[in-house]
Amino acid sequence: MVIFAAFALTGCGYSVVQKGAGPFAGRSMHLEMFANRTYQPDIEGRLRLFLVDELSASSSARLAESTDADLLVTGDVESLTIENAAFTQLDRAGVYRMVLTVQARVSDRKSGKILWKGTETVREEYPAGTDMALQRNARDTAISSVCKEMARHLVSQMNRAF
Repeated sequence: MVIFAAFALTGCGYSVVQKGAGPFAGRSMHLEMFANRTYQPDIEGRLRLFLVDELSASSSARLAESTDADLLVTGDVESLTIENAAFTQLDRAGVYRMVLTVQARVSDRKSGKILWKGTETVREEYPAGTDMALQRNARDTAISSVCKEMARHLVSQMNRAF
């Protein structure tokens, strides 16, 4: 049964992660608040929360205060755009597309040397509606979803680079 479960997990893209293994093993990391270059308030805060969760779950580095960390993760929320993705028969917006672009860096705290730098773009679509409260809820849900997906992309790219 255990062999079957291990085979099933590795066969569908999942793998067993050993704690203490990986590119950041034995290193401490501090996640700075990203700069927000958009007009969307607190998007950097939402992104940071998801990055903390993602780094804690998928990397072997431990999060630490900036003065104690070996590595610093910094970045910029470059843009957040919302555009019409589809229209109704009455030529009104039916679906909106949110596009988030973030630039991130991992650097050595002592030397300041940039070890990895990347720019990622994530898209999320959400329905348009005539009820303003429902529309705002859909937009807020899309913002959280796009930030969560961005955190996954960034941590994945960081792990691949090392």
